[in-house]
Amino acid sequence: MRGSAEVLAFDRSMAKSIFRRYFGPDKSDWDPRFDYEATGEEAGLTMVRFTPETVVVRDQSYKPTRWAREEALRRLHTPEPTAAPDRGGIS
Repeated sequence: MRGSAEVLAFDRSMAKSIFRRYFGPDKSDWDPRFDYEATGEEAGLTMVRFTPETVVVRDQSYKPTRWAREEALRRLHTPEPTAAPDRGGIS
């Protein structure tokens, strides 16, 4: 994305509006880190308003090969080897 941005003072009502839109209307469901009234962390916060001018989207998806699917399954079911304890000597 390319565009312009401006740094704004923290606006509690705007923040709550954004949180409601993306986290839902029930504040008790929100992550407690966003409860600035309770944490007192509102001081010093800023907001950024970004206005996009150009947006480029590329489809990075692909269809995994059979080998890639099998390898992923093998890694899920194979335990990681444990390292030998370091005895402080030179090998």
